[in-house]
Amino acid sequence: MKYCIPLFSILIALLVCACNSPELIGVELLEGEEIDIEFTNSISLPVSTVEDDSVLIFATNGFLFRNSEQWPVGEYNDPAFGNSKSVLYLTPGIGIASFPDFTDATFDSLVMILPLDTLARYGDTLSPYDINVYRLDEFPSSSTVIEDRIDTVYAFEEFAFDPTVIGNLNITPSYYDSLEVFSPALDSIIDAPPSLRILLDDALGLELLDTVNVATDSMFQSIARGFALTAVGDNPGYIGLNLENFSSSSTNATLAMYYTDNLGVKSQYNFALGVFRSATYTNDYTGSDVSLALSGDANRSYIEGLGGVNTKVDLSDVMQFAGKGINYAELEITVDESAITDETPAISDIFATYEEDGSTFAVIDFNIGVQSSLLEFVFDGSLQTVERNGQDVTVYKIILTNHIIALLNGEVTSPIIELFASSKIETPYRSILYGNSGDENEIKLNLVVTTP
Repeated sequence: MKYCIPLFSILIALLVCACNSPELIGVELLEGEEIDIEFTNSISLPVSTVEDDSVLIFATNGFLFRNSEQWPVGEYNDPAFGNSKSVLYLTPGIGIASFPDFTDATFDSLVMILPLDTLARYGDTLSPYDINVYRLDEFPSSSTVIEDRIDTVYAFEEFAFDPTVIGNLNITPSYYDSLEVFSPALDSIIDAPPSLRILLDDALGLELLDTVNVATDSMFQSIARGFALTAVGDNPGYIGLNLENFSSSSTNATLAMYYTDNLGVKSQYNFALGVFRSATYTNDYTGSDVSLALSGDANRSYIEGLGGVNTKVDLSDVMQFAGKGINYAELEITVDESAITDETPAISDIFATYEEDGSTFAVIDFNIGVQSSLLEFVFDGSLQTVERNGQDVTVYKIILTNHIIALLNGEVTSPIIELFASSKIETPYRSILYGNSGDENEIKLNLVVTTP
């Protein structure tokens, strides 16, 4: 069957091959030799759904290596993916800011301020949420001194917290409307960006108002310890939070101390919030469609953010083209659109890896795309709409030209690749894929093959 491929994409694939090695084109084209161009889109590949138990969520060696900005918190339940949940952990700190002077100050209030983020929300956007804040039992990182920290934290890890609620907010998050808040510095009401503002327990505020407890950043963090944050909605969903990094020791989230100083002046001091940040993502697939896929049903396969499932694809059948020239290879994966809505979107981009000698690597085309800043044309991975038999369908396309060539040449020995959400930590989105469905939507590898 003939398959139309944009000329620019083929030229890019050939150019990349040529830039890396003459052999990567697959066959050397000799002058005057007749070339038979074969187009095929009939290679169906075995797929499977697998759990992911090693999702790195936080890493530091004095500087944040795992540096997520978007953080979902909440719970979601549906027939396809079962029940998932996110509990967020945050620690406050002083960092490099000036140390506060609370001498003879009078406490007013302590408020946790968390900016909202539309990219991390999921589910019913009009549902009210009951948000609870708890105090961690101990500081969760290896050291209260930032430059001394050596931490590697995975999404399944939990941190113990006191079950006593120290802050509660019942709210329907508004991601686009500013808030009117009082500014002590201006002595007036000002507009603040969309955020959650959670009033915390006065006892904690009085503890942190003690000047002795804020004499050093490490002392402050050891006393404050940190917080666990949960959210439960009337309807299942995730609140999206933004913890954009200003530095390795702060985010745009704050712990705002409102107080009256010894001169009677209303004042505010903002502790950084999220100096250490992590989350526990749990996924219970009991009775769900994913549980059937994990048991071997390959009619559909699944990919999920928040440490959820991935899809494995077996490329072994491509070995039938050994000795021929692979000029273009594209994995086309059709999305089951039945669960896609404005409130529950599909994953926007997917990524692919393979294992070799016990280590995990990005597929070769992705590495080439990053190095040459041509990722869109050399790897792609995006969610897009194509026409099939007069109907618009939603698909992911991953260009694997160089990876397939390396597999045929024996430079890559494992035929298995694994597909997952590009922003697996940050996004709560999920996608249902047609796997070995036995129809026109079945996953396939499209090839342009030359035979001398």
